[in-house]
Amino acid sequence: MYLRAPLKDKVIYVDNGVVLAANIINISEGGLLVNNMPRYPMSSVVPFMIALPRVVEISQLSDEEILYAETITSGVDVVRASGRMVRGEDVVDELEMVFRCAGIEFVDLEQETVSAIENYVKITARNFAYALRSFNEEIGNGSNPDGINMVRKISALLGYNPNQKIAVLRNLISKDYLGLENL
Repeated sequence: MYLRAPLKDKVIYVDNGVVLAANIINISEGGLLVNNMPRYPMSSVVPFMIALPRVVEISQLSDEEILYAETITSGVDVVRASGRMVRGEDVVDELEMVFRCAGIEFVDLEQETVSAIENYVKITARNFAYALRSFNEEIGNGSNPDGINMVRKISALLGYNPNQKIAVLRNLISKDYLGLENL
């Protein structure tokens, strides 16, 4: 059982000599949840590669640093590893697999990679918690324009569209925060 965090990127994997890509939904120390796979791998264990962002903890930044930040990543770690494909449910055919989620369970990760994933998940969880606190502290029950701008900026740094209504942003971030739970 691991804490998981959203990771909106691609996983590149090799199956039977063919390089394929799927969308990553989330990551944990145990593996990846992916969707939109062009085909389900024929091999039981497949090599894969992901770009794991090195995220900065937003709460460690000053208000000025937050407002002028363009990203909360300080680079990426390219992770090359192997994984075992696991299914959450039976798939009738390859076309159906494109629309379903599948898991990639990590196999024999190096300790450095485990630490990088653990760090990504931990800081991402803290950033979601910080964003949710910001909704209450920066806006409260009123309509503080500076607070609204700060909340929008924090939301943008987390990858959300900052032009959405504040209530929509709060709901989206809350949903993703709840999705961090252990599996």
